[in-house]
Amino acid sequence: KGVLYSFNVKTKDYQVLKSFTGIDGQWPSGALSQGKDGKLYGVTYFGGSKGYGTLFSFDIATSTHTLIKSFDTTTGGNPEYGVIADANGILYGMTKSVVCFHIILLPVYLRFLVVIRSNQENLL
Repeated sequence: KGVLYSFNVKTKDYQVLKSFTGIDGQWPSGALSQGKDGKLYGVTYFGGSKGYGTLFSFDIATSTHTLIKSFDTTTGGNPEYGVIADANGILYGMTKSVVCFHIILLPVYLRFLVVIRSNQENLL
């Protein structure tokens, strides 16, 4: 179902930091971004309580995984491109659903944009 890992280039040490089980996410996708708070932020394509993926953070200092959001079809589902951070600490991501949403967390702000893949010809 996927793992979050670290790899030391010098020593070639590979370490699993988090194994996803399904309810906390499945199939991590896209790149991780580091927030201004020092945590890593990422998404999984499947899993979570609704089955449409998750948004999570991982605290490198404490090895703590936190489930922030379980996606569904009404708030955006199946994120696949990870998240990116801007200079103000706002993280942006995309889902495959048609509905926009945003989540506000302090001190990190997360706003998700939506990629519209289905019915594109109806929007022109």
